[in-house]
Amino acid sequence: MNFEIIEYQISNEKINFVSARKLHEHLNIKSRFNDWINNRINKFEFIENEDFIWHTKSLVTHRENGQNGYAEYRDCLVTIDVAKELAMIENNPIGRAVRKYFINVEKQFKKQQTSQNHDFLKLTNELNDYEIYSNKLLGFIENLETRKQTTLFRFDKIMLQQFGTSPLKTFKIDLDSQFFLPTELGKMINKSAVEINLMLANKGFQVRENGIWKMTSSGRDFGIAIVGKYNQIKWKIKTIM
Repeated sequence: MNFEIIEYQISNEKINFVSARKLHEHLNIKSRFNDWINNRINKFEFIENEDFIWHTKSLVTHRENGQNGYAEYRDCLVTIDVAKELAMIENNPIGRAVRKYFINVEKQFKKQQTSQNHDFLKLTNELNDYEIYSNKLLGFIENLETRKQTTLFRFDKIMLQQFGTSPLKTFKIDLDSQFFLPTELGKMINKSAVEINLMLANKGFQVRENGIWKMTSSGRDFGIAIVGKYNQIKWKIKTIM
């Protein structure tokens, strides 16, 4: 059993999908694919662009005259969670096997994500000299997503201690001059904006007065006040380290 994992970006979030048509085939569903998937979508109130998306694919066909033609067919891509639910609904050995398969797929993705969080440690162990370190770090930076900036910040700190130079400055990347809202900082370390605000308060960087967060004298070196319709404070990454 092998399902292709298809990644789509929806509302700035990367989500993994699988083909519902292939799932229909593996589950040995007797009814037509279109009837089956539309029935499931309506019955269980799956949400388009959240639980599933429609996907049109072109296929090459071979005509009797030897020439190639093209045909289009529509597939429905569903999230792994929905795929597990569709398999469970069938309530038979095949459905249970398919559901178990997707549970294992999820475990693998979570394991990969955990591994990525320790990339900077792995790179540190592999570095023998500054040239190797520079080349590896350049590739690391090019593939780093915004939500992993905290990892890059830690990595830079380690390299500064070991090599006496800052790779971020070498590549002219100034994370220290970038400021982020508590919501943005929270996404970097999987915490809510409320938790980030409490963290900043516990460090003495801000206090809450009359329902509004205000920067303390200690916090002025780490934050910047945004005055406007909504008074907000943006903070440097180092505040959550």
